[in-house]
Amino acid sequence: MAPTVDLERVEQQVWTAYFADGLWEIFLATLMLTSFLRPYTDSLWAYLLMAGGILAMILGKKHITEPRLGRVKFGPSREARRSRLMAIILILVIVTAVLLALAQLGVGVRMGNWAGIVLAGMVTAVFLFTAYLLNFRRMYGYAWVIGGAIFITEVWGEAAGMWANLIGGLLLLATGLFLLAQFLRRHNVPEMN
Repeated sequence: MAPTVDLERVEQQVWTAYFADGLWEIFLATLMLTSFLRPYTDSLWAYLLMAGGILAMILGKKHITEPRLGRVKFGPSREARRSRLMAIILILVIVTAVLLALAQLGVGVRMGNWAGIVLAGMVTAVFLFTAYLLNFRRMYGYAWVIGGAIFITEVWGEAAGMWANLIGGLLLLATGLFLLAQFLRRHNVPEMN
């Protein structure tokens, strides 16, 4: 009798393998390090660092992860979760861009301590929700690191927040580089015959 295959379990293992490359950690580290560097440098350089993190994620998945794990088409439930996540992220990016544009134009978007604390809670909640939708367990911890840095900034000021972003960003970067090195050691690019 042939052994039964639990396709849902196999799909979960493949899905989890896509997060083993450390690229999410490197991307999130660039976000935190951007927050650390912004007061020290022209904002253009900070945004270029953020763009570099996004580019590293996209190119890393395409040139590091996919050649080693292959390209997989997941089932309808996982694709639906991914589509919901993309819609939520798009909405959040648009709202953030509008708020930043209003602040740059001088339209009264002033945040007090309580508003900043609420923002820290919202950012934490968004990352927790993202971790849930992606079924990416490590991101639950990253949500608290990122939200915690925002909370520290709002409660103890810019200097304390910069240190929180630096420490959190370096921890995420070290984790990402460690995971990437492990991933590269474990998975070789298959040879074409």
